[in-house]
Amino acid sequence: ELVESLYVYYREKLGFWISRVQDSITVSNVPDWKPKEFELAEGTPCGYIERLSWSNRDRIEEVSFTWFDPHTVRYAARWS
Repeated sequence: ELVESLYVYYREKLGFWISRVQDSITVSNVPDWKPKEFELAEGTPCGYIERLSWSNRDRIEEVSFTWFDPHTVRYAARWS
């Protein structure tokens, strides 16, 4: 029953939508459980994003953690 977009699934099947997000961007170390395709070595400092997403019910519905190589990735967020 999953559709391509989680946000459509949230709205149509679960009855809520994401109304606001907060991203905190800093530097962290690559975790030891990283995928082999992530080229930076474990423990190497890299970009790190923590995202909290609130629904129209004013509850946190999503939490995500993202590590990225700032030499190959540019962060951009766009919400409308």
